[in-house]
Parts: sequence; structure tokens; C-alpha cells
Amino acid sequence: MVKFLSKYSLYLTTAVGISILVYLLLDWSIISTLQRLVCFMMIAVTMHEWEEKLFGFAELTSQNLNVSADQVDNNIGHFALFLLTLYVGVVPLFFPDVIWLSATVMILGILETASHIAAVRMEKKGKLYTAGMVTAFTILPALSIYGFFYIISRNLM
Repeated sequence: MVKFLSKYSLYLTTAVGISILVYLLLDWSIISTLQRLVCFMMIAVTMHEWEEKLFGFAELTSQNLNVSADQVDNNIGHFALFLLTLYVGVVPLFFPDVIWLSATVMILGILETASHIAAVRMEKKGKLYTAGMVTAFTILPALSIYGFFYIISRNLM
């Protein structure tokens, strides 16, 4: 079961992202602004995961850490990220009054930006792009900053 989930975790993340998009569209008028932001973050995280997968973030990182591809099962990394995504992005939708759960999604957006800055600094070839950087520097931090602004300005936390 773990092998199956590891192998198909990106597709499962995509299914969760699409489900959240459908939920967002169907229940727009009855969900709170903070829940909408959590939904947008989950959709953005799904996009980010695809950007990383298509352009090889895991492979690049393992090269920079001098770890051979034989030693690393990139599917396990995607599976761990899938579990984190479920916890951080889906659980807040079931508990909209627990504001700190929604804040964890916003923290994830900032951490993604920081991790891509670190990946660029680790890059030995001097490249200024790492897979996933477009979403990590645009959509994710923008939603995170707005989310924190919303939480703080409404004294929710």
C-alpha cells in the first residue's frame, strides 16, 4: 500500500486539489474568506508540486547534496509531501474555527519560498532557477502574505 501511495502521491495530490477546487466553486457563498484562502493555497500547492515534478526539483536537490539517484526514492519524498499537504491543507477545511490550522497553510507558502532560495544558493552551477520557483516566488507567498494580513487585521489570532 505504501509503495502504491508513494508512486501515485502526485496524482492523489492532484485529485485532492481538484476536489478542493470543486468545493470552493460550489460552496463559495457559504464558506469564510479564510477557508477560501486555504482552498486557494491548496490549489497553488498542487500547481507547485507539478512544477517541481515536471522540472526535476527532487533530482536537482539530490545532485546538490551529492546523493546518487540510486540512493534516493523520489516517490517517498512526494508521498511525505502528500501527507503533509493533507494535514496542512485539508484538515483546516474541517475545522474553520481553529485559526492556527489555517495559519499553517500560510506558513507552508513562506517555507516553500525559503526552501527555493536555499536550493538556488546550494546550486553549484550558478543557475538562478530551481524547479518550482515560479509558484514559490509568486502565488504561494502572495496568498500567504494576504492570509496573514487577513488573520491579523481581523484579530482572528
